[in-house]
Amino acid sequence: MESLHLLALVERRDIWSLRDLRKKHVLWLKEMRRKILAATVGTYTKLDEDQLKLYVHYQPTYYHFHIHVVHVALEAGATQAVGKAIGFEGLISQLETLPGGDEAGLDSVSLTYGLGESSELWIDVFEPLKNRGTVSLSQ
Repeated sequence: MESLHLLALVERRDIWSLRDLRKKHVLWLKEMRRKILAATVGTYTKLDEDQLKLYVHYQPTYYHFHIHVVHVALEAGATQAVGKAIGFEGLISQLETLPGGDEAGLDSVSLTYGLGESSELWIDVFEPLKNRGTVSLSQ
């Protein structure tokens, strides 16, 4: 069970990544968390909720909002790397404490994330900047 890694895909088509989340989504996110945990421990009966952690990626691997569910003892590899994995509970808390009304969202929050050297963004933009101090915008 310690190698458990599940993906919860949401049915909504209006949320592609955490950048689309707004304060108005907090109740939905809490309900998703409740359902995901209940379904996981209901399926894997030797697990307790406190043995699970939930997170989302930024930037995501693909743009259909999804939530990772892993065992707390799962070795934190690249998928759980700092600067890539955003804890689900922290995400909800951040939304709850944003100033503004229901439309305030994570699109206005500064987020940093790790970028691997095999990433197209690294290869096409940041590596040329690092090596030459400039980027060619020609296609």
